[in-house]
Amino acid sequence: MKASRQTYEQHADRLAKVIDIGYRIISESEIPLEDKARLLRMCKLDKESALNPAPIYKRVGSLRCIESEHFYYWNETQGAHIEKFWLELKRNGTQYERKDIFKSVLKRNRINNRQEYDYIIDEMLVAEVNKRITMEEYKKLNEMLLVYEKKHTKNN
Repeated sequence: MKASRQTYEQHADRLAKVIDIGYRIISESEIPLEDKARLLRMCKLDKESALNPAPIYKRVGSLRCIESEHFYYWNETQGAHIEKFWLELKRNGTQYERKDIFKSVLKRNRINNRQEYDYIIDEMLVAEVNKRITMEEYKKLNEMLLVYEKKHTKNN
């Protein structure tokens, strides 16, 4: 038998619980007040969007977009509060796992979509400076960016 699919409400409730965990951790963290205020607003908006969407957006696909945007911060930022967040999710048995876009792209040797492309453009220099990727990986990512750009340029 096939496993039953989650309804929109089940998926939204699961995401809302994760957002609540993040909200609590941000509230307790020692990050700059301006960042804290922005992140807390993000949590409130994401939770509201998930639990009370306009009818046209009441689709699991729309929730995946909210998740993707929400988890961007938690996946790509560093700090004690980030580690605490992922540890808390693991303790609570959520189905969410931390993703490393650089490792995924490097492993498959190509950029799959515009979201990955934009992320790599925005973050690869910082990642190399912070030793999250090596100089060789940086060069390889640069080559993949060129391939992606060539493939997706309208004037080819």
